[in-house]
Amino acid sequence: MNEITKYTPEVRHSPKSNTVSNNDFNFPNHFPFFWTKKNIEPISENLDYISKEVIKILHKAASMLTSAYTGEIIYDKSKVTPIQLFTTEVDFKIEDFLKRELTVKFPQIGFIAEEEQSSKKEKKIQKKQKLYWIIDPVDGTFNFANKIPLFAISIALWEGNKPIFAAVSLPMQGDLLYAVKGKGAYLNTKLIDKNQQMNAKPYVVYAHIGSQEEKMKLYKYLLTKDAFPRFLGSGVYQTSMVCLRRVEFAVFIKTAIWDIAATILIAEEAGLHAEFISEKPNLNNLKHITDYCHSVVIGQKETVIKVAQDIKKELSI
Repeated sequence: MNEITKYTPEVRHSPKSNTVSNNDFNFPNHFPFFWTKKNIEPISENLDYISKEVIKILHKAASMLTSAYTGEIIYDKSKVTPIQLFTTEVDFKIEDFLKRELTVKFPQIGFIAEEEQSSKKEKKIQKKQKLYWIIDPVDGTFNFANKIPLFAISIALWEGNKPIFAAVSLPMQGDLLYAVKGKGAYLNTKLIDKNQQMNAKPYVVYAHIGSQEEKMKLYKYLLTKDAFPRFLGSGVYQTSMVCLRRVEFAVFIKTAIWDIAATILIAEEAGLHAEFISEKPNLNNLKHITDYCHSVVIGQKETVIKVAQDIKKELSI
């Protein structure tokens, strides 16, 4: 029998209720980076079932997040890093909830998630894995913590180095975008029209993690495309707006895999294109998982190919 490495949280149920609330979890100081199982078989033929089950789980997570939004935000100072300025307890609660629910339904699939930390042992295990959930439990933590309603929950299923299913919740807007490889992208239950055009004037969003000099060069270039390039504080939210044709294109420089894992599939299934400035993600390379190393432009194909070429030249990437 194949073995699986996982962490199962302790759940405390209220004596007056059978439901699990936001405060019903005990968390360790360290999560294992990957839960794995050997010899995973392709499950592409089950994507319709997976889609339905994940959407149910995502709706529950969104409800937890909106409930927490109205309450007191508690920062987890022990998880501060130079790039991830801070996290909140909610980030970890949502991530643990998603892992627990997805593991119950799909125990054969491993995890890559933003709030986790890696170890040498787990790095070795990772190389044997073929299927991963790539999760960002709260993309836009700064917005969330400051009561700015622009944040998202992101779940993607990758087989090898390609996404085959993706779902994104925009909790405060009550919207859910999802896509199955080869079957189109949806906003809630409505198929997104691949031929839909933008009606508004050019609107560009961006995100950059790097030196101030690089940021200034990028912003200066983007000013040639839009008088007011925006940074909305959530890469997942930003790309969702591109998929819905509310934003012309999104630029990401040196971002993490969990910030783009779901939205690049949704964008492609919505008739758009992801043009990588950096190498394409490679989950066999741990650097591509743990480092902020992905640079990509997402939008209409003709536009983003040209923009990607320009940015590569401007920033010498």
